Amino acid sequence: MFDTIKTYLSKDQIGVNNLFDYCEPFISDVTIINSNYYQCMTGLLTSGQKVSITPNGISFQGSMAKYYNDTNLIDLNPNEIGYAIEKLSDEMHLPMDKSKVTQLHIGLNLETNYSADVYFPALGNKNGFERHKQNNGIYYSNTSGTNVLNMYDKIRECKKQRNKIPNELKGKNITRPELRLKTISKYFNRNGIFLKDLQSKDFQIESIEALIKEFESINILNLDEMNTEEIKTPNDYILYCACQYLINQGPESTKAHLKQLKQGNAFKNKESYSRLNKSINKITSNKSKGDNRNMIDEISFKLKGKALIYR
Repeated sequence: MFDTIKTYLSKDQIGVNNLFDYCEPFISDVTIINSNYYQCMTGLLTSGQKVSITPNGISFQGSMAKYYNDTNLIDLNPNEIGYAIEKLSDEMHLPMDKSKVTQLHIGLNLETNYSADVYFPALGNKNGFERHKQNNGIYYSNTSGTNVLNMYDKIRECKKQRNKIPNELKGKNITRPELRLKTISKYFNRNGIFLKDLQSKDFQIESIEALIKEFESINILNLDEMNTEEIKTPNDYILYCACQYLINQGPESTKAHLKQLKQGNAFKNKESYSRLNKSINKITSNKSKGDNRNMIDEISFKLKGKALIYR
């Protein structure tokens, strides 16, 4: 459930005089920046996570799941979260569990009935957030950009990053709702959240409930409700109307139209009929997948079901 994190451990918590000399043997690909105004050493841990060190403290940034399991397609269970923190402390030879968490991504990988992009058009606006489209999903950001709710295709992301996909997940639809927090202490109304807190059952439950609450506050669009964010030109609107017509007519009616076109030799290229049929099937298949409310209910149901392992 916890994936990308950013933490900071101050020199005062460590009891080491020279952090550069102490940490350098434990990291690879070391780069040192030394100027009159700034000193920093960066490097990588065994699984590729980034470590930044200054004279005053050390920062860790990366995926906890990748660090422990070599993949973030499989969520860490409650015990594995603790093991990952122990592994980090052992590798750095430092009490990393005492480090303060400054950023945190909370999410769950869900095996869904359809690919993630099928669900995106059903998700409308969210109060207090702006809705944005991206190549692999959609995200909602508050005005300051400190809280972001993301939903995307996890398999597609792994392929793009050339990460290994476990055999048991190949060919599956994996959709990930994810809450990304840059002001985590403020969000949970605490003086500070530390890496050791991520092992707490109470905090794990609180985090999952926050994810579910943020997701379920999204306005769900009806099939015939127009999403104006998708329509930027007159042609976009014409395409929207055509798609709604195809969906409402159903596949049988549109196939009859296609047959008429073919009999009348409407298109010079014979392959045009098969390509058009494929496009029509893609559009009208949305009707057989149920209405938007049912599709989003599937996400909510599976979120709550997977959350049970943390209780």
